[in-house]
Amino acid sequence: MKLLFSGIVCGGILLLAISGCQTVPPRPLGLKSHLESLDSRAIDTEPVRDYARALASSQANAQTLDFQPDDGISLSEAEAIALWYNPSLRLARLELARAEGQADVAGRWEDPLLEVSRGRERERVMDVENDRSVLERTWISAASLSITIPLSGRLAAARKARTAEVVATMEQVAEAEQALLTRLRTDWLQWAAEAERLQLLEAHLRILSDVSQIAQALSKAGELEPGSARMFSIEMAQREAQRAELRALDAAHRAHLLETMGLLPHAPVTLNAAFPGFREAVDTDLSDDTLVLQHPSVTRLEAEYEAAEARLRLEIRKQFPDITLSPGYSDEGDLTSAMLGAGIPLPLWNANRSGIADAVADRELTRARAEAKVQSLKSALVQAEARRQGARTRREQLATLAAPLVDRQMKEAQALLKVGEADAVMLFQALTQANEIKQSLLEATLEEHLATVALESITKPFRFEPLDGDDAP
Repeated sequence: MKLLFSGIVCGGILLLAISGCQTVPPRPLGLKSHLESLDSRAIDTEPVRDYARALASSQANAQTLDFQPDDGISLSEAEAIALWYNPSLRLARLELARAEGQADVAGRWEDPLLEVSRGRERERVMDVENDRSVLERTWISAASLSITIPLSGRLAAARKARTAEVVATMEQVAEAEQALLTRLRTDWLQWAAEAERLQLLEAHLRILSDVSQIAQALSKAGELEPGSARMFSIEMAQREAQRAELRALDAAHRAHLLETMGLLPHAPVTLNAAFPGFREAVDTDLSDDTLVLQHPSVTRLEAEYEAAEARLRLEIRKQFPDITLSPGYSDEGDLTSAMLGAGIPLPLWNANRSGIADAVADRELTRARAEAKVQSLKSALVQAEARRQGARTRREQLATLAAPLVDRQMKEAQALLKVGEADAVMLFQALTQANEIKQSLLEATLEEHLATVALESITKPFRFEPLDGDDAP
């Protein structure tokens, strides 16, 4: 009867324990279906539109309010698409989801340990009546339950450490978003400058073609040396080769931008390569330390330092003992007994010294990284401002001094050539100088914009809370 009762009790406990176990269904990888979904991806769906509207509510992204990709994608619209679809950001946000899931289950009590044993004991006893020894067998049943009582406070410390890791991971997502936008704006400006460079080259070729026809006609009439007329044909051949190269590079740049946006290279979208014009520069107080302290890289390292502090507190708590209670039951023949055991580890030799030493070292490393990042950003701030000032000075001098002189010289030489009185060499030099100055103006403008992007990535960091629930990217 006792055996039956013990079996029922153990079976019930076992079923209760199994019922608390989790099950997760398998999920196939399905890379082919993923690529097919990318092929059919429509970027003008309502979720992306809603996300663009949410981005527009932030001061730094107010230009994304009118999200109309059907008429071509602008840079501001590309930013909204990249923040939604970019696969690297998706990984960062999944890391955040994992950290949040780990924080939700952190600091739970350890599962109790149930131990059950049953056996037979053989004992030789004396049969007095028959004056002989006999072998008796006795069934022995025993059960114990071990429960750890967390008196050290390590569970609360574990919850705080996981919460701090969630905050640090959130800052990592913000840093990834900032880095993505900076990279996208830089690549977009360089691509738009390439398109502008191609337009300048097309205009230069049109002028060369007109002048070359005049030079050839003058050469046939004997009013211009054949070598001088041939200069224009050679220049045209060189520039046409350069035009072919720029057209080929445009496809590669476009594919790179689409990759950053999270789209495939053959996505049926149009990118508007509008090179931005000049804008009034805003003076920046480089001595203001808050400019670098608010940068996502710094706030991320600050959060990681707090997480390192929380992990150190946890390792310190681990050296303090928790008590283990072990109620038990045994049944041996006619003898039934119940007992209560208690155990506590003594932190004499180990005392989690290795864990504490690692946590202290991690904290100091994080401190050093944060200090190095602040110093690096201060230097990057000065360098970006110097780049912007230098590019602006170069652009203004080219636009106000060199460009008007070359344009006037070219127009005068071109007018004289038509009547056969101009020096072809002077006209050739004027044409090439005009093209070079325009290209230099473009390079200076591009450098000014790139420096501004680098400067604003520090002084005006992007900060946006992702949408909640199923609407989040």
